[in-house]
Amino acid sequence: MKKSIIILFSIFLLQYIYPTENLKDQYDEIDGSIGNELAAVRKGKKWGIVDKNGKQLTPFKYSNIEKFDDNFVLVNINTFKNPYDENYYKGMWIGKYGLVDKSGREITPIKYSIISEFKNGLAAVNIGLRRQYFATHVEKYMGTEGGTWGFIDERGKEVIPLIYDDTEGFEDELAPVLYKNKIGFIDKSGKEIIPCIYDPSWKYSYHRFSEGAVKLELNGKWGFVDREGKNIVPFVYDYVASFSEGVASVELDGKLGFVDKKGEVVIPIIYGTTYMTYFDEGLAAVELDGKIGFIDKNGDTAIPFIYDVIRDKYQKVNYFFHDGKVRVVLNGEWGYIDKKGNFTPKF
Repeated sequence: MKKSIIILFSIFLLQYIYPTENLKDQYDEIDGSIGNELAAVRKGKKWGIVDKNGKQLTPFKYSNIEKFDDNFVLVNINTFKNPYDENYYKGMWIGKYGLVDKSGREITPIKYSIISEFKNGLAAVNIGLRRQYFATHVEKYMGTEGGTWGFIDERGKEVIPLIYDDTEGFEDELAPVLYKNKIGFIDKSGKEIIPCIYDPSWKYSYHRFSEGAVKLELNGKWGFVDREGKNIVPFVYDYVASFSEGVASVELDGKLGFVDKKGEVVIPIIYGTTYMTYFDEGLAAVELDGKIGFIDKNGDTAIPFIYDVIRDKYQKVNYFFHDGKVRVVLNGEWGYIDKKGNFTPKF
């Protein structure tokens, strides 16, 4: 009985994921992984789309078809003279991309070098990219080369013109953009909320708001602005970490301390800078005299400075508490401590 159920369920899945069985006689290849109850089918060297009943929805003109999200399929027309070049199979297709909906309608022209995932209703798109590895960037971050960027909505309409040199997309209501080699932020109407005057620091940092503030670099120094573009922490620091639990660590002249959102230094800038640290569960790991300890938000020592500083990049330690414990190294021995500093070796 159990075996019969499995067989019936498998037949159901095949019929649901792929078109009907007789399609195998009509096409050279069938790919049922593109989602949305659709299948990509190949005739010769070109692909088209059929629905779960085998109805043809698109012409056979695409070089590649793949799943994009729950609403759209990504289609590609590549420019290789040989569409079966080895790079084709490495995801390095050179060509143009567009989106097709569940009915087989192209909601965008097939003209983009990259179409990133939709975030908050908008997707970043690029035309003219010089370096192209993948058509979609699940975690789009600044650092691509060439072309211009803009945004489309879920109807495929270009709602923000392709005038930017780079972007990370709309993680929330604002998106960082690079324009004339300066970084700023725009809203979903394309209005510039934070002016494009900041240094292009994408090589060192994601541009994400944390607790209502984003760290930026201006003329080689770091500070913070809020969502309205107001400078809340002056641009005087060599580097800063994002806000956590109301404060942010800052580096100045080779020393580390903490500031609040008024820009005031609330914990003296006296600690080592091996780690740009954060407060987590009320405590932060800092370095003093070559040892790691933990301080509270008053700057008082909560756990003594007795733990080893790990400088080997292949033995990275993240000094953040999880369920009341944090990983440390004591006299060369790895283990965990609780918030009272009780050490438990890791066997």
